[in-house]
Amino acid sequence: MAFGRCGLLASLLAEAVVDRRPGEDRQGAALRAARLRGEAMGSRDAAVPSASGDPPVCALAALERLGFEPEILAGPGSATVTVLRNCPFHPVAAQAPALVCGMNHAFVEGYLTGLGDTTATAVLNPRPGSCCVELRTNEEGVARGARPPRVACDREST
Repeated sequence: MAFGRCGLLASLLAEAVVDRRPGEDRQGAALRAARLRGEAMGSRDAAVPSASGDPPVCALAALERLGFEPEILAGPGSATVTVLRNCPFHPVAAQAPALVCGMNHAFVEGYLTGLGDTTATAVLNPRPGSCCVELRTNEEGVARGARPPRVACDREST
């Protein structure tokens, strides 16, 4: 399903309203919808084999497609931090930052879960001019010899 700049957010909000569970507040429904959609998209992407037989997709490529403009920065030790230079939900985030940034975080966390990427985590780290979410590698997972983080794959391989 293709979405425009805020189409994904609109779809998630509509899903939250329609599928709101008894006793669930609006924000809880929105966070649940975002996490579940992220997991579904990550699982779908994980199931699609790449032409080279390598891991099928990486979070970096998916976030690029969604308009987040990820940029990998050096982190402490062997960790990396992927900053999302753009928030595709920015026009709405300016009106309701707690709701939209929370949904954004839940969506990215869900995507990583669905993708099966256990080497990275989504972290809320609001800063002016960027998305409120960034990705950080799990330094211990990398040190234990786990597969390289899909977050940091190169764009040409996906």
